[in-house]
Amino acid sequence: MPIPDFDQDGFLPLGIFDCSLDEIEEKFGKFNISDRRVSLFGDLRKYFNELVDANIGKYLIVNGSFISAENAPNDIDVLLILKEDADLERSVPPYQYNARSLKYINNHYHLDFHFGYENDPSSTNIIATFHKIKENTTRRKGFLRILL
Repeated sequence: MPIPDFDQDGFLPLGIFDCSLDEIEEKFGKFNISDRRVSLFGDLRKYFNELVDANIGKYLIVNGSFISAENAPNDIDVLLILKEDADLERSVPPYQYNARSLKYINNHYHLDFHFGYENDPSSTNIIATFHKIKENTTRRKGFLRILL
């Protein structure tokens, strides 16, 4: 199913929409008034490739002004849902650690990054927050999910 069109307010309709990274690029990663979207998408692609190599994620949720009709979005909000066997306490190689490190990801990819496990209370709270529209506390919006 393709990424749906925006609603009358410039947001995705309520729901979680599965898509590929290429579909995100096609809909949101093209030049629009400035190269901001192209730059943000480039960071998302680099992070995604690192994440695939690390093999620690189940899926990545993409949200924020980047997936709205905003001409010059601030950033991309992401939530990495880790595989059940991704142990955050054990020592791992740098490429696996970096793929889940808040500081590393914020510095290298300029993503507003969160991570957690599926159905974990903190992840559930982040997902509920992702559905909210800052300017309107009663409206809800959708976001995207990329399976890893």
